[in-house]
Amino acid sequence: MSGLEQTRTGAMRPGTADPGRMRLGDGANPFSDSSKSFHFYPSPSHRKGVHRITRGLRSGCGLILLIGEIGIGKTTLARHIQSTCRREYAFAELANPYLTPNEQLHFLCSRFRVGTDGLASTDDYVQALSRCFARLVEQGRPPVVVLDESHLLDRAHFGLLLILSNLRHKGRPLVQILLVGQVELLKRLAEPGLEAMNQRIGVRCELAPLSREDTGRYIEFKLRKAGHEGRSPFTDRAVRRIWDISGGLPRLINHACSHALDHAGFSRKSRITPDCIERVYRDPLYSGLFRIRTRPDRTGRRRMFMLAAAGVLLLVGVAVFLVVHQGLLFQERTNAVSRNAVRMVPAPVPVAEDAAARPSAEPGLGGQDSVTLSEPVEVVEPGLSSGSQSVRTDIGSRMDEPADFDGDSDGTTGNGLFAEPAPDSPVAALSVAAVAWDENPDKRMAIINGTILHAGDSILGIRLQAIEPDGLVLEHGGILYERRMPANEGQ
Repeated sequence: MSGLEQTRTGAMRPGTADPGRMRLGDGANPFSDSSKSFHFYPSPSHRKGVHRITRGLRSGCGLILLIGEIGIGKTTLARHIQSTCRREYAFAELANPYLTPNEQLHFLCSRFRVGTDGLASTDDYVQALSRCFARLVEQGRPPVVVLDESHLLDRAHFGLLLILSNLRHKGRPLVQILLVGQVELLKRLAEPGLEAMNQRIGVRCELAPLSREDTGRYIEFKLRKAGHEGRSPFTDRAVRRIWDISGGLPRLINHACSHALDHAGFSRKSRITPDCIERVYRDPLYSGLFRIRTRPDRTGRRRMFMLAAAGVLLLVGVAVFLVVHQGLLFQERTNAVSRNAVRMVPAPVPVAEDAAARPSAEPGLGGQDSVTLSEPVEVVEPGLSSGSQSVRTDIGSRMDEPADFDGDSDGTTGNGLFAEPAPDSPVAALSVAAVAWDENPDKRMAIINGTILHAGDSILGIRLQAIEPDGLVLEHGGILYERRMPANEGQ
């Protein structure tokens, strides 16, 4: 009979289901862990595991590894393989990792029906099993030892497994070993001294949790195997919530569905909603059950990777900050140097009044009135050597000590290079507030009438011809004028 059949008392028992009269929670629980209701759900990950393990057995690879989280279905898959391949292989499952190596050998002898009388040492057990294994190979049913919870084995157990894996028959392993355990088994095999064991593993499989879609199909699969027909009592939103709290682990899915069915049957409900799943999730009796995930290695590596990435980003940020900070410091120092090069220029003294107030120092030269001269000053054009292409001027008077001037009618000075601006001329009326001189001509500037000017700029029809270390050269009406600045100002 299949399904759930209603008894005379109204309870449901295994039999033909009556969807119209079925009550949730009656009859056998489709999600129980009973061996009598064992059913293997072939998710994509589990199908791949079955395929790889059976292919490894048939190719005689010797050592096979199956790992996964707690409750993901490792034991179920191993037993499914034993069930479907029992005609091809002689299986012996060893599920107690706490037995000593000799106790494990004794257990294997009992499973393979090997007499243990007179066997005492490890070598005695191995020799007896070796003869049994050879007979099984000759009969066409090679032996396979399945060790569940292998991550709990110690180094002595791994040493025994290495001895068994060394047994050969006609160039092939005399016995094949399937190691089933949690993901920690990979760390154990990576320990020093287990390199030979680790290298001999020919097939490695890791089971993945169910997806949300597979979770819904898994629930329907379990209901059908229990005889339920018709629409699933679990709503789509309830299935999604089950997947959320279980993480896709079949054992936790079974817990959630089983308790939800019990609650719905007690409450006489025909549908299981997200509220039912939430009530199970928050029940103190199951506190922490649905929060257990056993992927410490992968989670740890992911966190380490994220921390390492954050560290790299932090270092890059610090490096960028230092570069920007140093650049700002350099710019600030450059600006400070530029500010130090700026010297304030006092207001010009009318030349005519100063010339009238002071007598001539020397008689006129060449029929011209005399001027007061200081030591000659060399003015070198940028890019020209002072020895070969310098131009020596005889303009020695400074703005605070203007030279007596009584020039020609064309306004030029005695040396004939620059003219002295007339008191009422636009050149004399210019207000020079500051001058900044730099070796780089592009960085030289002057503040005239409140405007920053560079060489070549014009203001009020007057062109700033050049900016020299101690003065300005101005051009107006085709005539060059010089405005000198005192050397002792702004230092």
